[in-house]
Amino acid sequence: MMPSAKWSYFLLLAAWGCVMWPSNIVAQDLTSATEEVYQQLKQRKYRKLHSNMNDGLQSMLTTKKLRTSLDRVFKLFGEIQKLGPIHLDTAEGRLSTTSEIYLEKNTLNMLLSFSGDKLSQFQIIPQSYGFPDDAKNKVFGKKRLNVQYDTFKLSAELLFPITNTPPPVVIIVHGSGPMDMDGTIGPNKVYQDLALELALRGVATLRYDKRSKVYPKNFEKGIEFSHWDETLNDVQAAINLLLEQTEIDTSRIFVAGHSLGGYLAPMIGESFNNLAGIIMLAGPSEPLYELIPEQLDYIFGLQPKQKWIYRRIVKKARQEADLLRSHDYDQLKNPKYATAYWPVSYIKNLENYAPIPTLDSLTIPSLVLQGHRDYQVPEHSQYTPIVDSCGNNPLVSFYLFADLNHLFIPGEGKPSNLEYFRAGHVSPEVAEVIAGWIAETR
Repeated sequence: MMPSAKWSYFLLLAAWGCVMWPSNIVAQDLTSATEEVYQQLKQRKYRKLHSNMNDGLQSMLTTKKLRTSLDRVFKLFGEIQKLGPIHLDTAEGRLSTTSEIYLEKNTLNMLLSFSGDKLSQFQIIPQSYGFPDDAKNKVFGKKRLNVQYDTFKLSAELLFPITNTPPPVVIIVHGSGPMDMDGTIGPNKVYQDLALELALRGVATLRYDKRSKVYPKNFEKGIEFSHWDETLNDVQAAINLLLEQTEIDTSRIFVAGHSLGGYLAPMIGESFNNLAGIIMLAGPSEPLYELIPEQLDYIFGLQPKQKWIYRRIVKKARQEADLLRSHDYDQLKNPKYATAYWPVSYIKNLENYAPIPTLDSLTIPSLVLQGHRDYQVPEHSQYTPIVDSCGNNPLVSFYLFADLNHLFIPGEGKPSNLEYFRAGHVSPEVAEVIAGWIAETR
C-alpha cells in the first residue's frame, strides 16, 4: 500500500547566533558563517547551537526539541557527508544563504538568514518538487474541474495535450490513505509526473483529490466505510464527468489504479461501463490483509535493533490475517495491524473479491505494470501470480521495470521506505509503455 508517513516532521525551523561573528557581517563573510553552522550541525553540537540562538526563537525551541528533530533526520537519512555549494542572497539588505546538505541516504536544503551577530533563520527542508526535465517549458491544456459524488466534491484537473483530435484519457486512481491529486509523497509528486509524461505522448489524464484527503472525518477510526466510499463511487463520478468533456475522446476512457487503486482496478473494469481499458500500477493480487504482514516483516528486517518487538508485531499481524482469512470476524476485536486503517467491515465487504480471476474475465484490455524494486507490492508474491494465471489471455499485457520502486521512481540497492523521501521523478518509460499500449488497443 502507499506509504502513510507524514513529511511534515522532516522540516526543522530554528535560529541561532553563530560563534559571535562581527555585527557588521557582510556578504563575503556569509560563506564562512554558513560553513560554521554546517560544522555545528555535522558534529551535533546541540547545546552550542541552542545557546547561540537569537532570543525570540531560543525561547520557542528547547535543546531537547532541537536534538529530537535533528536526530530524527539523521536516523532516517544517515550521517552528513558534505556541504554543497553555498548560494548568497544579499539583495535589499538581506544576509541569507541556501545550500545543499548531502546525507548518506538523501539530500536536504539548508536555508540560513543572519541578523547582526545572530543567525535569525535556520531551515532544513526537503528539496522542492520540480517538473521532469522533458516536461519543462512545454504547453499543455489544463482544466480545473470537480469530481462530485452525492455531496462529496473533490478538486480535479484535466491535463491534456494540444492536438488536432481529442486524445484518449486516463483516470488516475489513488493508492491507500489520504492522497492529493498529485500523489504527493515527500518531495515527489507521482501522479503529476505521470500526467505530464503522458501528455507529452498524446494522452490526457484526470487527477483528483482523494475523498479521505478532503473529508478525513468520514474515515476516522471507529467510522464504518467501504471501498465504495473510499474509492469506487468517486471513480464512477470521474467517468461521468469525463463523458461531458469536449477536450478528450469520450470513447477512449481508461482507468489507471496505483497500489490500492491497482488492487481495485479489475473490479472497476468489471463494474463500470464506458471504459476502454484498465491499468494496474503496482496492484496487489491477493487480499490486503495478506500483504500487510509481508510489508511489516520486510521493513522491520531492515532495522536489526529491538528485533523482539518487531517479531511480536509481525506475529500479531499474521494472527489477525489468519482470522480474516477464515472469516472469523467475531474473534477479531480491535485489530491493530492486518487491517491497516480500514475497519473490519471494509475487509469483510471484499471477502468475495479476487483480483486475478476478475482481471482474467474482463472483456476490455488490461495492462499490468510492476517495478522490480517494489518491496510494498513484491514482484514474487503479487505480480508473478498474475502473469502465471493471465499470461495466455490476449487481453492482458504485462511489463516489468527492472529498476523502479513502488512509486515507479528509479533507484538502486536494497529498497526501503526512506527512498520515498528523496526527490525523484517517475520514469518516463512508464508513460511510454502506457501510451504505446493505449495506441494498440484501438
